[in-house]
Amino acid sequence: EQGLLEEGIYDMSRAERFAPLDRDAGNWRSWAELYLQADSFMGLNWAKAAQYFAEVFAVAPYLRGDAYVKYATALQEYGEQLLAADDPCGAEEQFEISLSAWLNPTLFPTATEAWRQCEDSQRQPATDTPTPEGSAPTPTETPTGTPETPTGGG
Repeated sequence: EQGLLEEGIYDMSRAERFAPLDRDAGNWRSWAELYLQADSFMGLNWAKAAQYFAEVFAVAPYLRGDAYVKYATALQEYGEQLLAADDPCGAEEQFEISLSAWLNPTLFPTATEAWRQCEDSQRQPATDTPTPEGSAPTPTETPTGTPETPTGGG
């Protein structure tokens, strides 16, 4: 609760030498370890940081202090990487999750642009070319003018 996660994990490990930890203490230790793992990827691997902070966000309701901001930041940075790699739909998805974790108004323009680019990329260009009136495609014919038929062999 005070942000001293490493110290708390150490203290629980020492206490565990004397008696088993109760369920709540075990949960707190697991959450702290998961948080530290997620935090270790911040700035190094945004996709992994987002993945681990998603777990923290889902299972550790009491670590919401800065976990939700770090989760949203990791998602935003990962989205920026996807946008730069020409994956606007992937970026848009990350930005949407980021904004649901933390309503960050500075992300709105980027998220909107990613959404627009994703929508544009989903549009199919018209590839149907009209055939001139009176003409229709014909089946493939052999050079003798008779349609090809499969031959049995074997």
